Order: sequence, then C-alpha cells, then structure tokens
Amino acid sequence: MNFKETEEYLDQAARHGIKPSLDRIRILCSKLGDPQLAFPSIHITGTNGKTSTARMISSILEVGGRKVARYTSPHMQSVTERMCINGRPVSERDFAALLQEILPQVKETDRETGDPLSYFEITTAMAFVHFAKRKVDAGVIEVGLGGRWDATNLVDSRVQLITGVALDHVVELGGTVEKIAFEKAGIIKEDSYVISAVSDTEALEVISRTCEEKGSSLKLLGRDFQLLYN
Repeated sequence: MNFKETEEYLDQAARHGIKPSLDRIRILCSKLGDPQLAFPSIHITGTNGKTSTARMISSILEVGGRKVARYTSPHMQSVTERMCINGRPVSERDFAALLQEILPQVKETDRETGDPLSYFEITTAMAFVHFAKRKVDAGVIEVGLGGRWDATNLVDSRVQLITGVALDHVVELGGTVEKIAFEKAGIIKEDSYVISAVSDTEALEVISRTCEEKGSSLKLLGRDFQLLYN
C-alpha cells in the first residue's frame, strides 16, 4: 500500500463520520498492545488555540533535550503533518507503512463491532504506534473534538490543558457552554494537574468540580500564574 492508496483508504473511512464512543478505539488499541501507554502525555483540549499550545509545549520540551511526539489536527497540506517527532512530520512512506501494519487489527475491530472505525480513530491509532515504536520521551496530544469520547482520550496523561471554552460544535458537544465544558473536562484524569485559561463562569464551575471529583490540581491563568511578555 503506497501513500496515495493510504489516503484513499482513509477517505473512505471519513465517510463514517463522527461517532461518539471510546469502544472502537479502545478495542483497536488493545489489539495493538496499547501503544498509547508506552509514553507519558500532555493532553490538550479547548475551543481555540489547541494546536498553537501543542507546538509551544513541544518546543519547550525539545529544548530541554527530550524526544517529543506531537499529534495535532486537522492538517493544512498533508495528513503527515498530524504526526511529528521533534517537529518533523512522519514521512509518506512511514505513514503508509503504519496503516499497512495496523490494517489487520482495524478490519478485525470493524468485524467485531459491526461499526467501522472512523478516519480520526484510525489515524490516532497510527500515531500511537508510530510514537511508541520511535520510543519518544513524551507525547503532546491534541484532542480532535470535545474530549470525553475523543479517540485521544486513552493516553496516559498526568497533565491536561484546557485552553478555553466557548460554543463550538454544538451538534456534537451540546448547545450550552456548560455542556461543552463537561465534554472537554472529560480528559481530566485522577490525581493529575490541570492547566487552564478558562474564564467563563459556567465552564470554570464544571472544570473546577471535575478536578475536585478527580482529586486533581487546577492551575488557572490569572489566578495561579501569569503570562510574561518581553
């Protein structure tokens, strides 16, 4: 399977649309040996600024001498941009090889569930495998949509970032800021650190409550830390 054929296969998967569930990706990752657990991750969600935040965090970690994986979406020119290690996108050849490698497990999962994996679920699994094989020191992983049932929400993260919350993707996430905040707060893990710039009162209430329930520490822009400008 070459790169063009890989793109064509993924385009077919894109027709399945957005299907809120972690069941399919959890089964697939299990079949692949749970590669997302091979490295610690920083998980990022929010209405705006996710990719920029992911790039900044990755750069800081790279300067510190770490081998850093970055997974973001969508892409501008090529799907390979979604999977970077130390700022370099995966090659077209390696991208095609990744799909070829996991394709038997993808088809097996589709047969077992009767609910075909989506474009994002497949590319997320590919990224996990790629990063695990390359033995990265850390992953900076951007949520595709929402958070609670996003395919990236299987990562091992002790740090989660919620950039901000506003009305977005209301069909999938809900028609109020409170409902959207609930979906994004779904990435918060037990006993973790949550960093956020959320200012909306209703959204902040949801995030604060989730942190309390999870025993996680919330660090809020303007309250616990400030940005310094030169």
